[in-house]
Amino acid sequence: SRILCVDDDAEFLESLRLLLAERYQVLTALNAAEALQIVRAEPELAAIMSDMQMPGMDGATFLARTRQHAPHAGRILLTAQADLRSTIAAVNEAQVLRFLSKPCPPPQLYAALDAAIEHHRLANLEGTGLRRALTAQITSQDAITGLASRTRFTEMLEAVCADAEGKDRTSSFAVLIINIENLHDITAAHSHSAGDQVLQALARRLREHCSGALCIARWSDEDFAVLLPGDLTDEAAVLAAADALIGKLTYPIPLQQSAQRVRTCIGIAGVPVHTGDANTALKFADIAARQARLQGGGMACLFRSDWAQRAAYRQQLFVALREAIETDALHVNYQPVIDLKAGTVSTLEALARWTHP
Repeated sequence: SRILCVDDDAEFLESLRLLLAERYQVLTALNAAEALQIVRAEPELAAIMSDMQMPGMDGATFLARTRQHAPHAGRILLTAQADLRSTIAAVNEAQVLRFLSKPCPPPQLYAALDAAIEHHRLANLEGTGLRRALTAQITSQDAITGLASRTRFTEMLEAVCADAEGKDRTSSFAVLIINIENLHDITAAHSHSAGDQVLQALARRLREHCSGALCIARWSDEDFAVLLPGDLTDEAAVLAAADALIGKLTYPIPLQQSAQRVRTCIGIAGVPVHTGDANTALKFADIAARQARLQGGGMACLFRSDWAQRAAYRQQLFVALREAIETDALHVNYQPVIDLKAGTVSTLEALARWTHP
């Protein structure tokens, strides 16, 4: 998507261009007059981002004038002003979609630009039947991998659980949560676009290896979810199949003139599990994935009921301990460490004691 960034600070503008060039086609201008010429020549700009304080014409006035030539562009105002009232007035006057305070962290910047670009896409389709179709596609499909979205996966799982209700309680479906253990490290070492390439490669492998799946989804930033038909009673066979999938996913991925090996772990839970509830199945698969990671990663774990009890206990303990800290229910005891030869106290150990009802 083509975007325009306007700022009178040349050094800041160049650093902004370098940051955004990995994701977008970036045009830049050092003042509003130069930027207006670009807007007239590029009416299909998806987003326009401008600094507020600029000589000659401020950002709010500039963005208001862009409405004539690029009415559908998503407009973003960067401001270092402390006066919130004038900033809000500028936002309303220029019909700005977002305003961000400088300096702005990259994730917040990306989120604002992605929202502006999506606003541009939908605005271009206003009044056509395509808008409704596109909106439905956005909610059902992950933009990076093309896999089903979290919403779509949940809908499919709920349908499976509803169909299983009142039938044999033996699990005939499995939920897999696949965690990418080192995606953050890959992104930090290379770039966000490199992380997207890894996700796309893993999505292709999941489609190939799980061709019989009812649904494959991008579950979260670092997780995929797979809904598979199958009997989980043969634990050894289930874990062997999951290990084979891990081997497929961890095969090196070509990335920026190198080969990147991805570490993954898998949590598996049956559907229906005890209740036949979709949320329960997802929770149990997530617990199993966390257990696989705790055991060293690079492995698969099939959910066990005692893990849920342990997770619930840990959560209760966490809440109670936080309350104990806030209510000063902890007190310090000092335990001496004695040198027996000299008969003297050599040091003290400070222990936090908790009197729990």
